[in-house]
Amino acid sequence: MSRFSLSIHSFTPPTLPAQPDDINPSDFKSAIHSSRTIAAATSPLCFTLSLPSARPNDPLYPATHLQITYNFEGSGEQFIPNPITSRDLIDASTEEEVNLYSVQLSGNDIARSKVNHGMTSNADVSVYAWRREKLLGKWLVGGVEGLGIVGLKSEPIHRLRQKTWAKAKGVELQDSE
Repeated sequence: MSRFSLSIHSFTPPTLPAQPDDINPSDFKSAIHSSRTIAAATSPLCFTLSLPSARPNDPLYPATHLQITYNFEGSGEQFIPNPITSRDLIDASTEEEVNLYSVQLSGNDIARSKVNHGMTSNADVSVYAWRREKLLGKWLVGGVEGLGIVGLKSEPIHRLRQKTWAKAKGVELQDSE
């Protein structure tokens, strides 16, 4: 099997609205689903990549799919579940540059994740190449400023659960911290 390689030629980050002041932590149960209604990107995330081993009917060969991730320093890496397959690639080849392809993620497909209190909301965007379950490589695509939603992960999860339980039961909690 031939080795897989790709190179990133260009990157255009999405346009993001300002973080709403009245965001509630419960609005963000999942970064994937919440971003579709709250603070969704207003323009797509786009990047162009070169695939030297591309075949006419399967540009990603030998990879089966690509996967986008957002890495928030101090908060972790968010993997986007929808894979990018050969069908999702848009041919952007020119006479000078063959095997050039464009990838576009719509505003609804761009996750706005919660980030830890006091950490940066900026994220590095990477692309992983996979052949079924085997990782072929990881490449940095670019960075997105302000992608994360800050101020929602400042309390430990056990305290949030206690408060939610107390609110549902109509009980007042003693503040032990």
